[in-house]
Amino acid sequence: MELRKLTIFNSEIWVIPNSFTDEEVDDILFALDLWTEPAPGYDGPDDWMIAQYPLFRDVRAVEETLAMARAEGVAKMEYSLLIPEISINNMGDKVHWKTETVMSYLESMQGAWEVALQTANGQLDAAVKEEAAE
Repeated sequence: MELRKLTIFNSEIWVIPNSFTDEEVDDILFALDLWTEPAPGYDGPDDWMIAQYPLFRDVRAVEETLAMARAEGVAKMEYSLLIPEISINNMGDKVHWKTETVMSYLESMQGAWEVALQTANGQLDAAVKEEAAE
């Protein structure tokens, strides 16, 4: 029996014993695919709302507010969260309590942020080179 690779992006690892025939393995994988992925033709653009309803008291919060937040051009990635050394909260506190202006805080943190970004980029470059070497 020839080994085949199958990757399922899930936190669990699933194994099919080699006691099954190739045809049985194909049937199992087909059923697994149907179980883990939406069936073609049945996935609607609003399916993401189903998981949100239990988290909110008001249906409008999901159908209007969250839908508006997910609209094209509205939702943005907060890249600062990817680098733990960069904290936007510090700026918010200092500006809120009027101990600094926005510009003075940004100018004072520029050096620290550049070092944090260079470190993060260096780690990313090292990881990419390491993966390419494998």
